[in-house]
Amino acid sequence: MIKGTHPYLAMIATDDDGQRRAVDVGRFFEFFQSFRLLNDEQFEGLPVGAGGGDPRRMIQFKNNVFNCTMELAIELIGGRYKALILWHLLDRTLRFNELRRLIPHATQKMLTQQLRSLEEDGLIIRKVYAEVPPKVEYSLSQSGKNLKPVLEAMCQFGRTYVEEQGLKSN
Repeated sequence: MIKGTHPYLAMIATDDDGQRRAVDVGRFFEFFQSFRLLNDEQFEGLPVGAGGGDPRRMIQFKNNVFNCTMELAIELIGGRYKALILWHLLDRTLRFNELRRLIPHATQKMLTQQLRSLEEDGLIIRKVYAEVPPKVEYSLSQSGKNLKPVLEAMCQFGRTYVEEQGLKSN
């Protein structure tokens, strides 16, 4: 555990060299395997990052360039229903219609788009069974499971915010 952190705010991550280490949740985004820093030829001519950041420290992921790991993390889990999907898959495997019932405001098209995006980003696993009618199950990948402390912190923030603002919850 990292000295000075709460036990639930640290996690184990694997870096590019295969080294497993405890990392503060606030820094775990640096350990996503699917990003790379731009080399000198790639960054030439790119705009300076937000806040005057060094373009050499920019991150390229799926034909996009991000100024920092937080920007990348928001791209990965910031979709309309992505965090909710990940939350519902934390401790279980679900089928599409089960997710639809759990997220009733999501249209079938939007839920499908969000699931595809999460699968492409390596955060969920889609398992298709060869049977009629087709059976498809969704579960978290290891990268998705690494989001558990972040999702729990977001949930706790929501609870605290509701209480502080005197909002009604059902």
